[in-house]
Amino acid sequence: MVPFDLNSANARIGHESAIDYPTDNTNGVGTLGLPIGTANGTNADAVVTLNRTYLTSAQQRWVLGWCVYSYTGSPVGGRLLIQDTTNSETILDVDIASGAKDYLWFQPFLRCKPNATITVTLKAAGTGIVGKVNVQAWAIA
Repeated sequence: MVPFDLNSANARIGHESAIDYPTDNTNGVGTLGLPIGTANGTNADAVVTLNRTYLTSAQQRWVLGWCVYSYTGSPVGGRLLIQDTTNSETILDVDIASGAKDYLWFQPFLRCKPNATITVTLKAAGTGIVGKVNVQAWAIA
């Protein structure tokens, strides 16, 4: 994949080059509906699910740009998992020992397998502790 060059002749002035956040595909083509990139849980897993049914073709795949996560207190068993549930693969597994906000920036972007459901899970971290996870993701062919 060639990155989009904002200085090229193809980048017209006023042309929007931002990436839309994924939604729950209410209209069947992935452009309308509720955002699916955020989740939170109080002593429960916070799970963002990038479902393959939101993709418009079997050749499309999810691409992750970044993931921001936090706990409101010191986590007990804090952990961040990115999994391909379609192919039963763990893509990323990170232990989290601090309650502070942190992030993962994927450079290059994390390209998942085509036609796969991806889950990003911030594990439950103890009584009264709220975990939050936010994911920037989009689909490409």
